[in-house]
Amino acid sequence: MTDPPALRCPRLARLLWVTTLATVLVGCVDTSESADRRRSPCADGSVVSLGNPNSQDRFASFEVVRGPVWFGARSWQPGILDLEPYRSVIELGPLDKPPVHDRNGNIPSRTARTLVVEDLWSRSELRPGSYWLLAGGPGVGVEVRTCGPARVRDIREASTSRRAGTPQGASLTP
Repeated sequence: MTDPPALRCPRLARLLWVTTLATVLVGCVDTSESADRRRSPCADGSVVSLGNPNSQDRFASFEVVRGPVWFGARSWQPGILDLEPYRSVIELGPLDKPPVHDRNGNIPSRTARTLVVEDLWSRSELRPGSYWLLAGGPGVGVEVRTCGPARVRDIREASTSRRAGTPQGASLTP
């Protein structure tokens, strides 16, 4: 009977031990401040839901009058392989060029992309203008937040079909 490779090679055994230890340490998350993680990035901000914008026929839209804006996710329906904290990519582009996937799955009209992580706000420096917004994955509810002098208006929450959607026309000012 032969010994396992780790016993025949001390370097391999040490590498396996260090890899296992690193995996355990990286997987540990300090949750002592978990209640504060979702806290607003500003004291005077306002928040509006953009719904669940997850397909080219189900996107949200808004106009940035003055930035920056913050994006967050309020609900998740993770898949079985998703790791916590959950993450989603938000894609943005000009409203006059709606999101349409090409044959490779890319959206040629996309001009910005930001990552949202569960319980954290992601800052985005968008120039004034009207934008569409898509979130990767089903069930990701997106919120937009403004702080200080920033302002967003003409907010349209994602609907089942953009063609049948009803504009909300909401404004977001602190």
